[in-house]
Amino acid sequence: MAGKQISCMASGDTGPQFKFFFFAKVCCGACGGFVVEHSLTGCAWGQDAAGLLYLMETVVDKASSSASNVVKCDAGGNAEAFLSVVRGVFSSL
Repeated sequence: MAGKQISCMASGDTGPQFKFFFFAKVCCGACGGFVVEHSLTGCAWGQDAAGLLYLMETVVDKASSSASNVVKCDAGGNAEAFLSVVRGVFSSL
């Protein structure tokens, strides 16, 4: 996740689950997107996204080996675009 500038601020084993809490902030004021998400066709995060904060809780159920995510973001944020980046990271593991 660090390669996508998404940081883990807390994690823990709660018995039947692992919990992770991530955050990311738009870091490029020029285009309003994460530096790593720039492309020749523009930024998926939108020109007006500078300064947006994304928070995500990931819960991994040990018994079923499944995970669920809850994403929260500032008004104007694009949670689906953020989840797309996260899915790409998880699928590469």
